[in-house]
Amino acid sequence: MLSLYDDEDISYDSFQVRLRSPDYRDQAIIEGGLLSEKEDVDTLAEALKVAKKLVDTEVFKANGLRGAPKDDFFCGAFEEDTPEYLECHVRHWSFTAYHWSGSCSMGAVVDERLRVHGISGLRVADGSIMPRVVGANTNAAIIMIGEKAADMVLEDWRGKEGLQKEREENTGRKDEL
Repeated sequence: MLSLYDDEDISYDSFQVRLRSPDYRDQAIIEGGLLSEKEDVDTLAEALKVAKKLVDTEVFKANGLRGAPKDDFFCGAFEEDTPEYLECHVRHWSFTAYHWSGSCSMGAVVDERLRVHGISGLRVADGSIMPRVVGANTNAAIIMIGEKAADMVLEDWRGKEGLQKEREENTGRKDEL
């Protein structure tokens, strides 16, 4: 399976997280807004053309690798490799890696200590504070955000010196916070 990935040119401006109702128990509405811009579809359609060229090389053929068959289920009304077919293919077969980020980005929604602007006592400590998704799996970055957030909360409650002393006692190390 050949996967195409592009996070440099795709627009994320239409991503929204909205409340379904005033009841906090109702699930939020998450709208990714994926492929809402024509330019995004065109970028991925061009990527499909590049992938097709790769699949048509002697190296791929010598190793028994081949492209996917024509998608007649979703895109059967279009002739293969036409702009209409490529757009149809992109719209039906593109998906995210489910590593959402940026909906509460630092500076815009939270400050450098992850406190939500204008709401006392509320912090956001997850992948949504990243202005752009990292170039790898987000797990490690999000764990780091959580660890740092925990330190910041403890600092605010105990003071930096109290937290530093507790760390030294528990680990035997003198780490800078």
